[in-house]
Amino acid sequence: MESPILSHQADDRTLLPSWLLHRTKHQMSTVSNGRLRLVLIASVCITLGYILSTSFATTESHVQGIPSETIDRIKGGNSSKPSLGHALNDLHYAVSDKLSNLLTSSSRSQNTSASNICTFPSTTINSSISEEVLLPDRPALGERLRVAKCTIIFGGSAIYERALQTHEQHDRLHGYPLYVLRHSIMDDVWSKPAYILSLLLRELSKPEEQRLQWLFWVDSDTVLLNPKVRIETFLPPSPEFDDVHLVISRDWNGLNNGVFPVRVNQWAVELFAAIVAFRTFRPDEKLTFRDQQAMDLLIKERRFAANIVEAPQRWFNAYPGEEKDMMFPFQVRRGDLLVQFPGMMNRDEVMAKWLDRVEQHLPEWEVDVGHTTYPPEAREFWAQQRELRENTLMTLVDVRNQSMKLVSRVESELGEYRSKITERKATEVLEKMTVLEELLDKKGSVIEELQDAMAELRLVRYRYVREGGSPLTLGPKRLQYRSSRL
Repeated sequence: MESPILSHQADDRTLLPSWLLHRTKHQMSTVSNGRLRLVLIASVCITLGYILSTSFATTESHVQGIPSETIDRIKGGNSSKPSLGHALNDLHYAVSDKLSNLLTSSSRSQNTSASNICTFPSTTINSSISEEVLLPDRPALGERLRVAKCTIIFGGSAIYERALQTHEQHDRLHGYPLYVLRHSIMDDVWSKPAYILSLLLRELSKPEEQRLQWLFWVDSDTVLLNPKVRIETFLPPSPEFDDVHLVISRDWNGLNNGVFPVRVNQWAVELFAAIVAFRTFRPDEKLTFRDQQAMDLLIKERRFAANIVEAPQRWFNAYPGEEKDMMFPFQVRRGDLLVQFPGMMNRDEVMAKWLDRVEQHLPEWEVDVGHTTYPPEAREFWAQQRELRENTLMTLVDVRNQSMKLVSRVESELGEYRSKITERKATEVLEKMTVLEELLDKKGSVIEELQDAMAELRLVRYRYVREGGSPLTLGPKRLQYRSSRL
């Protein structure tokens, strides 16, 4: 027997208009077709954006009198203006990143920290070196990860693990991945530069639009005090200082490489490869501070020195101090980013006291960056660097003019006196002059190189060219006077 309820429902349906019955019947197929059209339109837009973003290139400028690479490095590297190519490049990254996010979102697991400050998925990249990678949430559409932190902690130190947890809120707020090496990969302290080198090479193996731009190294004895201060506060302004690849600080022992930002590029690879190989190629060099001293020696060399600036130590290498006592410029103040404890005999005890303070999240320490001394200090610091570059550029122009005048004078004197000096002496003069001419033509020549080449050319000029016209019968005072006039 048919249910009266079902019979009643069937009768009600016969009372509905035919157009409504038709719509109800085909509703699901219409919705499906609409969604399909939307997906197809979105796919076409994404594909066009992806293709266009790979077909634009930036242009370079040239400055009168000095090669463009030299001017760019002195005045601040890349001076290009915003362009359609740059915008589409950002679109390319955003589209790639969003698609990757959609594909992997269902498989990403969340791992909550013990302090419940932040939630990061934890991944082991390479089990042979036990590397822990704490990744923040994916960046918003159109954004990219610019900065990541890296450190080494192994040996089961509870105080270092506790210090590492102070970074978690900072990383969550600003989207910084944190790379932690959990196993030694070289002897003694040399795992540090080796690990940095491995991270640099890993990033450079990625497409450019997906790479990190900076690595921010932190030693394991650092405690983060103010999570509201971004690492970008201390990075060189772009594009004026795009040629600055490393920001360092110093204390009374020289370089302090406990905390520093380094740009992800080939220059950094060459520097850290040289640090790792330092003991092999300079076995007789005494390294009191081991990898730190090797790095200090290398960054003073001409090939690296031009791309480094020295920042105030307190910015990111502050030492502990209490405001009730007499404070030194290198000691931490309220609102500062972090504090470091290098070389302290009772380090664990002192670190524990500071950790007790940090874990209370006191408002007088966790200050908005706008209420700290960092913004005015940064503006003043980079203004000073800008003035220094302008002065350096003026000096370079002057040295180049002096070099060209010296080359012209020597050429003239060789034409007059060459027959009166030996061929060997004339050849030596020509060799020194050629070195100076090549430096004048070289892109990126520095002042010191030009000055050294000028000094060597002046020396052989006096020894040989002047000898041809007037044998060296001049007294030492007269010769010194004439030397100063050249």
